[in-house]
Amino acid sequence: MRLLMIGCSVLTLVITWSGCQSFGLGQSYPAVVELQPSGTFEIATSPTLRLAQLVAANGAVYFLERSNTDAEIVKTDTTGRFIAAIKVPTDVSQVIVEDSNNIIALGKTRLGQRILDIEPSGVVKRETQLQRKVYRIATSGGRIVGWDEGEIFLQPGESGGLSIASTVALPSHAATLPGGRLAIIGAERPALWILRASGNVSQQVPLVAPEMKSETRTQQGVKHLTIFSVASNHNGEIFCAVSPYRGAEGGIVLEFDSNGVLKNRFRIALPMFPETEGRRDGRMTLSHIAVVNRTLFIGSTSEQRCVYYRLPVQ
Repeated sequence: MRLLMIGCSVLTLVITWSGCQSFGLGQSYPAVVELQPSGTFEIATSPTLRLAQLVAANGAVYFLERSNTDAEIVKTDTTGRFIAAIKVPTDVSQVIVEDSNNIIALGKTRLGQRILDIEPSGVVKRETQLQRKVYRIATSGGRIVGWDEGEIFLQPGESGGLSIASTVALPSHAATLPGGRLAIIGAERPALWILRASGNVSQQVPLVAPEMKSETRTQQGVKHLTIFSVASNHNGEIFCAVSPYRGAEGGIVLEFDSNGVLKNRFRIALPMFPETEGRRDGRMTLSHIAVVNRTLFIGSTSEQRCVYYRLPVQ
């Protein structure tokens, strides 16, 4: 394994709102599509753990659950049927699931950050101590990719460097694309960079949609990330969960193609559960998303539940 471091069951109801809408001078966007849940399930984990990440890979869904003293990955099928619970070191903050079902994890100990190569059974078979702090990791063309402020460098055992034409502003997300490509997506200032298997990086492409505001503070002065969770599927379609949103009106998920062109605008109905009654508007909180083919999964750091939605086929 090479390390490439870059500096840093229910029928779905689909409702379309009023055809294409125009915004600005001659600019039109896809109509908003409202989605109702196709199903929900509880995540089989300890009540002391909280969801830190939601990942879809190889037709399964993985939930990284963490506390200050424990961490595990719960694996289910796409309907919520429990498959496995995999114990991982407590310092793990992010995971990637490879085609082989091996798990690549980013962790941090008192010695610094590290990359762990974990077998499906949970056995750590390799550890790589990082010499430079990274913000996030991903995979691209069989390599592990990490980045911080946009400077690309290769390590260990590789030399040279590349520069992203316009520095990737932190925080940012990543989504794996077909052909060994990787999409890097700005969270506060929505934009797209594509890292190709050759190592070349495309020019910055702004991501544009009516739901993405230039102001990243609410009227109450609370700062938020415009894009707070990102996922992709095997077709290279990129999905972005956007804030702020009102629970009663539904969560906002936008779909872009791999060139950054807006394809769909989804409003996803957030269900109510007994544990959400009396909190906020009584709706489940949208914290994380993942996608398998044309099925969208959402998870919450507050509730041990997953909800999934069937997306319309293009």
